[in-house]
Amino acid sequence: MGLYLNVADFYQTRQDAARLEEAVEAAARLDAADRRLGYYRGVARIVAGNRLQEAEKLLKNYLTTVPQRSDFPSHSSAQEWLGHLYERQGRRDAAMVQYRLALESDPHNKTARDNLRRLQK
Repeated sequence: MGLYLNVADFYQTRQDAARLEEAVEAAARLDAADRRLGYYRGVARIVAGNRLQEAEKLLKNYLTTVPQRSDFPSHSSAQEWLGHLYERQGRRDAAMVQYRLALESDPHNKTARDNLRRLQK
């Protein structure tokens, strides 16, 4: 499972939705109940720019049901991706809220900080 999710992280950083989705589905074949899958599926949908309502539900569910763990994607990252989603939808204020929450969760989240600064201009 860890290997597939490492591959998913690799494609997430490169914003390659198709390969990210392939890695997530390969991981799901090993353990369909793994709680990290919702995060990765949500990110894949945002990167692909489709099924955005589903992406929002997946990430919000991840934030409310999966405890913060060092070996799981951070809540800050999930909030940052929600910020990206809201920006895509033209919901600037909602995006800013998510970037602020991401920074509260992790003050070192540079992407969230940069995106928040950009939106505040």
